[in-house]
Amino acid sequence: MDGVHSDSLYGRGVLPPELISVIDLELKTLRTTSRTTHSLSSVLDAEFALLDRVYYKGNSQHRSGIFWKRAAEIRRLARRAHDVKLEGLIDKFRESFFADPKNIKRVAWTKVPRQDQIHEVLQRLSSVSHLFAHAIDRCRAAYSWFVGQLRSTAFFPLAMTLIAIVARLHSVFSSLAVELVKAWQSIDSLYQRLPLELGVTRKSSPKVSRALHSLLGAEVALPSLPSGSKLAPFARETGDDLGLSISREALPVPEEKNVADVAGSQPFPSSDALTLLEEEEEDMPMDVFREDMIEDVSAVDKMAEEQQIHRPEPLQSMEEPELMPQLLQVDDTVPAPPPVTPARKKKKRKTGGDEIDAIFGF
Repeated sequence: MDGVHSDSLYGRGVLPPELISVIDLELKTLRTTSRTTHSLSSVLDAEFALLDRVYYKGNSQHRSGIFWKRAAEIRRLARRAHDVKLEGLIDKFRESFFADPKNIKRVAWTKVPRQDQIHEVLQRLSSVSHLFAHAIDRCRAAYSWFVGQLRSTAFFPLAMTLIAIVARLHSVFSSLAVELVKAWQSIDSLYQRLPLELGVTRKSSPKVSRALHSLLGAEVALPSLPSGSKLAPFARETGDDLGLSISREALPVPEEKNVADVAGSQPFPSSDALTLLEEEEEDMPMDVFREDMIEDVSAVDKMAEEQQIHRPEPLQSMEEPELMPQLLQVDDTVPAPPPVTPARKKKKRKTGGDEIDAIFGF
């Protein structure tokens, strides 16, 4: 039969137009699902690398703790989801419709894979759905456990780090599960519509995990973090694990004292008093104001002269001591600089020569 390949049952040329349009639609859906799955897989790889680093850093210290077993379980599930490569499984199924998988973006599909190949892909997706259902459930349980650890004073920073990682992994697993269901529906639609070989009965297609459908349908959000009043006391005050809760009283507020009371002077006049003084000065004529100023200045000059008249003269000592001892007198003579000695010239080292000349000093 023309257009039939060894790994396919029918070529595109022998299929009815209705089935060709259905295959085109499902392949477009798988292409969109593949792009989304690639983006989610990159996020999953980054979170798994971060969780793996935290695990190896604290495994020797916390491996006997119960909460650390939760972290080890989430790490194991993240590794399995990382090794599944859901995006690779979807891409491989899309490439089975093309003769040259390298030119999948440029040419149209030319063949249809066999029924056993499609059934194998559905079986693989069913197994991955059970993995995602278990991962989502365990992430939710681990998240609740780590949130409960925030109420104690032990390993507060580590618990916050694990909460952030587990919450992100829960979101990634849920999104991957949604894309897995879309891919399974498209592939199962093709599996039910494609014709069978002669004498071959159609097998029942593997189903997606019921637990996964229930988890995705419930859309139960993760529990919220406790408020600041319910967190460990050291987390609010010191940030260190001191083993005991710390309770400190509020510091007393210093009383504000008036500057006038401290200095012992009268308080500064209020703004109303200043306004009255300014109004009195404005009402006063300029000539009277100048005469008062002149009289005040003359009175001050008279008081200064009287103080100089009645001021007693200082007594002169009988013997005037020397102004400065001779030992403390400063010598103004500048010392002469020391004589400059000429620098010695360094002898140039001889380079090369014979060994005998070097021995006898030539």
